[in-house]
Amino acid sequence: MASEGVAQGLRRLTEIGFLPQDSDDVRLRKRVATAVVGCGVVFTAAEGLLHLVWTPYAGAALLGMAVVWTWSLLLLARNKDVAAFMRVAMFTVLVGPFLVAWTIGAEHVSALQLWGMLAPLGAATFSGRAAAYRWLGAYAVMFGVSFAVERWLPRPPSTMPDWLCGAMLPLNMITFAAFAVLMVVYLVGGREDALTALAREHERSEELLLNILPGPIAERLKQQPGTIADKYDDVTVLFADIVGFTQLSARIPPEKLVHMLNDIFTEFDRLAEKHHLEKIKTIGDAYMVVGGVPTPRGDHADAVAEMALDMLAAIRSRADSLGETLDVRIGINSGPVVAGVIGRKKFIYDLWGDAVNIASRMESHGMKGSIQVSEATSERLQARFVLEPRGTIDVKGKGAMPTWLLTGRRQSAAA
Repeated sequence: MASEGVAQGLRRLTEIGFLPQDSDDVRLRKRVATAVVGCGVVFTAAEGLLHLVWTPYAGAALLGMAVVWTWSLLLLARNKDVAAFMRVAMFTVLVGPFLVAWTIGAEHVSALQLWGMLAPLGAATFSGRAAAYRWLGAYAVMFGVSFAVERWLPRPPSTMPDWLCGAMLPLNMITFAAFAVLMVVYLVGGREDALTALAREHERSEELLLNILPGPIAERLKQQPGTIADKYDDVTVLFADIVGFTQLSARIPPEKLVHMLNDIFTEFDRLAEKHHLEKIKTIGDAYMVVGGVPTPRGDHADAVAEMALDMLAAIRSRADSLGETLDVRIGINSGPVVAGVIGRKKFIYDLWGDAVNIASRMESHGMKGSIQVSEATSERLQARFVLEPRGTIDVKGKGAMPTWLLTGRRQSAAA
């Protein structure tokens, strides 16, 4: 529990500069900046207390850095001005170590001056290339000033033990390296997480697009955005409608109705995938599927007929399991169509042409629990399926048309 509390506290510290409108990348930069400065407060305060015992001026300078950084964190939490926060933090890490070094002695200057490099490194990480160059120039100026004035500065005598003096050089170098690595690892790790999340979002977008459009059409749309329209000379279109669904919707709860419809159409989707057909759309309780689009195939009529027979079996099975009176009316027709994508923000892949209209009429003028097919489709199914003449129906714009009922598979074909 204690570790969880510490982790939660650190996470809250790194989020004090967040604004609701911040992007993920901006939040990552702010998180890294506050984490580094927060660690800097702890380290400089600890080293400052250590130095107070033997080198009071150096200890005071280090504690001053810790105080300034703490003040900058409090201001960030209050006004969310991350630009001002970064300027204060980088100025402090640029100037502070030189002030400390001037009070200790030449043997420690080289190690402490490394700390100033965190300013251009921080600018490169959080503010961009131009800012990094400016802070690098400032670091070079500070280095030159230090080289020029260091020998003239009076230093109080130090009582620091020799072993501690020797340890300060590697300690400061290791700490500088740790802070630099922390910045890079934290930022790179966050970027990798962001890229992983972006890849997952891309995969979900791809899946969503493939749920809306056929695979080949989706690829074409990504490669060449614009109008997609194709003519297919010979395809087979199926329309199905759940009989009595409107009356059913009036007497059962909406949740159960939607669950039932989803269960039925999910099974239809599975059958379309099984027979390598393309689902076009659902409208209310109506379902539309096509064979031979967008990839032409010679057996499109047979594949659609197989699916239609499976749909009859599936709806009867669902009716038994759900305890409801359910049936389906199916119409099939074959012929030429035009297929294409319409819409800009909400795409839909659809079919147009007489073949589509006639397939719709085959369904709407069909009988409950039957599969009615047009003459064009019956000619393609004679060899493998059992067809019974039904008679003629009047099709708007076409007049009287002979129709057949698809009742099953021929024994030789089934074998």
